[in-house]
Amino acid sequence: MAFLSACGGSPSPDGGTGGGSSGLRIGNLTEPQILAVTRTERDAPLADLSHYAPREQPRATDAVLNSGDCADNQAFRFGAGMSDVSGPAANEEMLGYADPAQVSAGLLDRQYARAFAFQSECAGRSGRAMLVNLDQALMFHSVRQGVLGAIAADTQDDLGAFYDTGNLMISATHSHASAAGQAFHDLYNVFALGFDQQSYDAMVAGIVRAIRRAHRDMIAAEPAALLYAQGELLNVKES
Repeated sequence: MAFLSACGGSPSPDGGTGGGSSGLRIGNLTEPQILAVTRTERDAPLADLSHYAPREQPRATDAVLNSGDCADNQAFRFGAGMSDVSGPAANEEMLGYADPAQVSAGLLDRQYARAFAFQSECAGRSGRAMLVNLDQALMFHSVRQGVLGAIAADTQDDLGAFYDTGNLMISATHSHASAAGQAFHDLYNVFALGFDQQSYDAMVAGIVRAIRRAHRDMIAAEPAALLYAQGELLNVKES
C-alpha cells in the first residue's frame, strides 16, 4: 500500500481531502526511514554535455583571423541595416508558449531584423559575409529558404551575386513575444493552429529589407579596421 497526501486538497486514504495535513506511508516504512534511503550509485546525467567543453576553452595560440599575404589586413568594408519583422500584432499565437490561448492582443514593442554586412579584398581575393540577428524565438529553415530565394531573385541590388548559403547566417534572440506559424514542420505550428502565411511573409520580407540596407551601407563605406569589444550591458531586456 502507498499513498501521498499533502495540503491543497490531495485525497486521503479514507476518501477525504486531507484537510491541510500531510503524510507519507510506503509499506511499513516511516517518513524518516524513507528520507534516509540513499542510492549506491549516482544517477547518470540526462545527456552528455561534453560538446559544450570547446566553448570554454581559450583560443588556440596559433589561431589567426587572417593568414598568408592577408595576415596584416585591416581593410574591411562593413555596413548595418535594420527592418521591422513584427508581423501580425493581434490574435496571433506567440511562438514558444505551447498554449493556443497565449495570443497577442496588440503591439507594445516592434520586433526587428538587424543585419551586418562585411567585405574584405586582399591579395587578389575577395570575401564577404552577412549576419542577421532577429527578435524571434526560433530561426526556422523555412524562413532561411524564403530569404535565400528572395536574394537570388533580387534585381534591385543583385544581392544573389553577393550572398548565398555559404555566407549568410541568420540567428534569433529567442524572444517569445514574436508571431508563430512560420515553420514548414507541423510540430512547431501546432499551437498556432497551422502555418500562417502572413506571419511568414512579414518575417522573410523584413529580413531581406535589412540585408539590402546593410549591403548598401557596406558598399558606400570606406575600408577600415574591425575591432572586437566585450562588456556588460545594464538595464536592458534579457534578449
